[in-house]
Amino acid sequence: GRAEPTVAWQIDTYGHSAAQAALSAQSGLKGMFFSRLHYQEYEKRKQERDLEFTWKSTAGNDTIFSSVLYQGYNSPSGFCFDTTCTEPAIVADPESPEYNLPQRLDSFLEILRDQAAHFRSGHIMLTMGGAFAVQNARQYF
Repeated sequence: GRAEPTVAWQIDTYGHSAAQAALSAQSGLKGMFFSRLHYQEYEKRKQERDLEFTWKSTAGNDTIFSSVLYQGYNSPSGFCFDTTCTEPAIVADPESPEYNLPQRLDSFLEILRDQAAHFRSGHIMLTMGGAFAVQNARQYF
């Protein structure tokens, strides 16, 4: 069979055309994720739990579900595991003196709960990475 995408991700756009919602909806897309928008708009949407919304086209009646990524496409703070990062590794071996799985898991879940609190649906896209953050995929994942 053939696959038809229904959701898009604008990974690193700087600005959005007023016609983007119409073009996306008319091409068959049902959803759009993006990360870059003016910082004041981002903060306002974050505080008002409006990071997900129906983007209404100015060029007609087209709409598309849209969601702003919480921290761009970066990993949650404290959870970058690449060679360029300084966060502590997750040590899952209970016999290790550096065992930290329960604490790291609690921290990770706290970050996710905080992120979900800024979205009306409570659904989030968890991104793991960032610009130039995955230099060593084997180590990272």
